[in-house]
Amino acid sequence: MKKFWKITGVLFNIITICAMFAIVYVVHIERGDRNARIVILESKVQILEQKIKPTKVTVTAYSPRESETDSTPYITAFQTRVRPGIIAVSRDLFKKGWVEGRKVYIDQFGVFVIQDLMHHRKRQQLDIFFYSTKEAKKFGVQKTTAILLNI
Repeated sequence: MKKFWKITGVLFNIITICAMFAIVYVVHIERGDRNARIVILESKVQILEQKIKPTKVTVTAYSPRESETDSTPYITAFQTRVRPGIIAVSRDLFKKGWVEGRKVYIDQFGVFVIQDLMHHRKRQQLDIFFYSTKEAKKFGVQKTTAILLNI
């Protein structure tokens, strides 16, 4: 009976992860006389294989103004054009593998692509790009968790 509850706990974790990434897994629990096992009928295995390590971050927003960026507000640190759906990362996260082109899930906000770097003084921080300065200011400063994805 303990094995069944342990497997049920694993199933709960899989469902929690699926909800976090909006991925649907179709599972079936087979129970035998002595054990139980989960059969995954349909899945995206890459998500299951990665170790998910949520990171506590401060999330802010920025817009293309020289006072918020540099003398080229429409060009990122990686020489690409700014666009919705990109984020800048603090350099401490960059050194930990949060590099250009990687995707990041930010709790409550969705999935973004790393395309810019923040100032050296920032730590454990992500900056979401907005074209509108008004929207960026309205977003404010928020504390949440983020996950570096392997997709």
